[in-house]
This record gives sequence, C-alpha cells and structure tokens, in this order.
Amino acid sequence: FFRRMLAMGLALLPFALSVALAAVGGIYHHITSSIQRRERFSKGPLGLTQRRARPLAHAVQSVEAFNCWHAWAKTLPRAARCNVTKQVPKAMVQGDIRVTSVRPEAMGLQHFLVVYEHQRRMHALPIALVAACLRFTVAKMMVGCVDEYHRGDDLVAWASTIIKGDTLRAMWFYQKESASKCMIWFHSMRLAMQRGITMDAVKWVDLGPSGNSQVSDTKTQFGFHNTREWNTEGWC
Repeated sequence: FFRRMLAMGLALLPFALSVALAAVGGIYHHITSSIQRRERFSKGPLGLTQRRARPLAHAVQSVEAFNCWHAWAKTLPRAARCNVTKQVPKAMVQGDIRVTSVRPEAMGLQHFLVVYEHQRRMHALPIALVAACLRFTVAKMMVGCVDEYHRGDDLVAWASTIIKGDTLRAMWFYQKESASKCMIWFHSMRLAMQRGITMDAVKWVDLGPSGNSQVSDTKTQFGFHNTREWNTEGWC
C-alpha cells in the first residue's frame, strides 16, 4: 500500500510542480504588470505591513547634518573613518570590482546564483535552493535600484536600495564567497550614505535589522543607532 502511494506521489510530482510554477508565474505577472502593484508589494518586505507589538530594531542614521559623505566620514571613529575613506577604495581596486546599477526587473540567472551561493553557506542544499528562489523572486518583484558588483564578467555581489518617503532603505545584500575580502558590504553602506546625503528629499538612511549583535555593533561604529521606532522616524 505504502509503495503504491509513494509511486502515485512521484508520478504526480511533475504535475504538482507545473501547477505550482504556473500559480507563481501568474502572481508574478499580476504584481509586476504595474509600478503601483510593485510599490504595494514592496511594503511587505520593507516591514510596513507588519503590526508587531515589538518591531525588529533597525539601524538608522539621520543625514540632514551632512552636505557630503566626507562630512559624515569625519564624524566617525578613526578605525571606521579609515575603513570608508581608505580601505574600501583600496579593496575594491585590488579586487578589480566595478559597480553598475539596474532595475530589479532586469535581474536574471547571475543574480539568482549569487543569492543561492550566499544561502548555501548557511543551509543544506534543498533549503538553500528554496530560500534562494523565494528571496530572488521577492527582490525581483520590488521597486528600487539594484547595484551590481562585477569582477570581469562575473557578478560577485548585489545590493538593492529603495526610497520610501524621507528614508533611503538599504534592503537586500548578497555576495559570493570569492568576493568576501573586497569589502563590498562596506562599499554598499557608504554608497547608501552618499546617496542619502545628496538627495534633498531624504532625511534618514536605514540599514534594516541586524542578524546578530556583531553586525549591529558594526553598524553602530559607522554612526547608526538601533531603534524599534524606525517606522515613526521616516517612511512618511
């Protein structure tokens, strides 16, 4: 009996997968068919549709006091200042990293592979594959800008940014292991501050929640403070 049920399940698996893919494709087409639907969808990943009693703390920094990113850098402790002004440019040059920007809908297989490798470092293959599919699809359906980090023809990392109200939100960041010494995350943080400072409508830069205390402490060294009231400080 159990063998027959297993055989039937395996026989129906291709059909079930095709139905699931068709459903996902229909949802994707519906959401991405207009910028208004993309914007509404983006509120979910941004955390604006959640009604938690205690929201996750975000790393937030005001940019109103700065007229350029160098002015921000001057306020940082010596080690952090050296990081963004000297070490990051040096690591990017030594790693032969160049940066380009695209819209989220332009992302393709290379971007997915970056997400998959990023997830594979934390999860076994099946979980990493499912997580990568979900994360890539969500990022592709959102609004905003995607910064691509290339080494030659190889895409080694990408980061997405969204402007919402008076806040610039640094959203997703994924990186291949081969680029781990190129300080790309720090470059993306510096780029977020640079953009936020130069955009008249932006008052805040939000790096989002931190996965652990070490990441949270790192953000603090660069002038960010962790707050659960981030949705009242920006996002008007």
